[in-house]
Amino acid sequence: GTANVIYSRWTNGSTWSIDGATGLAFYNIATTSLTQSVLSGGAIHMYWAVLGDTVTHVRQLPFTESIGATIYFHNPRYSVGNIKIETSNLTMSPTNRYRYIMIPGGVLGGRSSIDFSNYRVVLEKLGIPE
Repeated sequence: GTANVIYSRWTNGSTWSIDGATGLAFYNIATTSLTQSVLSGGAIHMYWAVLGDTVTHVRQLPFTESIGATIYFHNPRYSVGNIKIETSNLTMSPTNRYRYIMIPGGVLGGRSSIDFSNYRVVLEKLGIPE
């Protein structure tokens, strides 16, 4: 079932910072929904709306892309209460948007036939509004 699915609205990734230790750009999304229980036994799926386009340019994270001769990665890092989006692209557009879908663990050995890389299918199968 999908009764326990937790999802966010699209957030605006307008406040990017540079991590002095890693040299990577990052954006934090605070969320009380990300508990130790979800980290330990659930599933977290992050989506990136490139330049804010939530219709035709939604990518599942982690994501790697090539622009010219440069390869950029975009990775989510999870901790209790926070999702940190990291990227090697130091000039991220402030119009990028992010959304998470969390599925708390509930059934040992449970499985899903949902293709989480297909954002539209995820919305349909889990009954999540755009």
